[in-house]
Amino acid sequence: MSDHTLQLADSIAKLHYEHDFYAHLSMLASAEFAFNPDLSKAGLESSFSGFKFDQRKYISLQQAAFEEGPKIESDENPDVDWEKIDKKVYAFQNRLYGTINGDLNDTRLKKFTDFSVKCYENCITYESMYPQSTSNPWQPVVKILECGRLLYVSDSLNELKDFTNNSISSSVSKKNRGNIGIVVKGQAPTIRGFVIDDRYDIQKIVYSFLRREAPSHESPVSLSKIQAYLKTLGYTWSIGNIQIKITTPLKKTGFVGSTSKGFFVIQTLNDLISSYRFHRTKVDSINTIIEQYHIRSREFGDIDLQKEFGGLTINRID
Repeated sequence: MSDHTLQLADSIAKLHYEHDFYAHLSMLASAEFAFNPDLSKAGLESSFSGFKFDQRKYISLQQAAFEEGPKIESDENPDVDWEKIDKKVYAFQNRLYGTINGDLNDTRLKKFTDFSVKCYENCITYESMYPQSTSNPWQPVVKILECGRLLYVSDSLNELKDFTNNSISSSVSKKNRGNIGIVVKGQAPTIRGFVIDDRYDIQKIVYSFLRREAPSHESPVSLSKIQAYLKTLGYTWSIGNIQIKITTPLKKTGFVGSTSKGFFVIQTLNDLISSYRFHRTKVDSINTIIEQYHIRSREFGDIDLQKEFGGLTINRID
């Protein structure tokens, strides 16, 4: 790791960090599908009333990610170099402190620095424990740091409102109050953030539904049927929101698959192959489209499409 200080971004627009934070939470939540036997029980929906993704839940999922890692990772490293991790964390902390213009003992600022350092520590610790992992839950939040934004997480709506000068307001829906929220800070003193929605509760409900109604690729369930089922439980979500916030994250767990006919639980090799074949074709097509967009961008001058997307990396963090 280089010794120079980190850079902080000018923009803290929600679109620049929302996806990465939800990806972080999805990776943590998805671990439950590997080690929580209750999630395989049919009729599980009734147990989710009152579910909150609060600070306690957030901490417990982080602990579980480390403790239950061997169930979802294939290459546990028995010889983690803890001294090396400590040195890297210390070096990162010094880089971060060198970035800050202000009193490092300021309570509000310290919450940002402490949480950001902890995210980095968790990321490299998990990486050291499982070197071949492609699902490190802290990689997405380290990306937020790499893009020049410090972060802090809390389930206190009053604290979040205070940080953001009420831009996170009391208008947060009643069902989402008590869930954690994220606040981010860039170069400017302004702080922005949001409280997460109830997608993780609904993901579990849909997973239980698929276990019962779609136990293989031969009996898939369509998005419209999932939507209709959720409506019976009082969730009036659009097809688009279900796809983005529910079924796509479920597929990222590796336990749910899909084809053009619908969604199903992956329990056999044939289930896995069916879903893989469907997605491999889509990935090849998307890569072709992205490449063509990069070629066309030259017509519009010196433009960086990745920067326009909001994912420009301005810090090297390793």
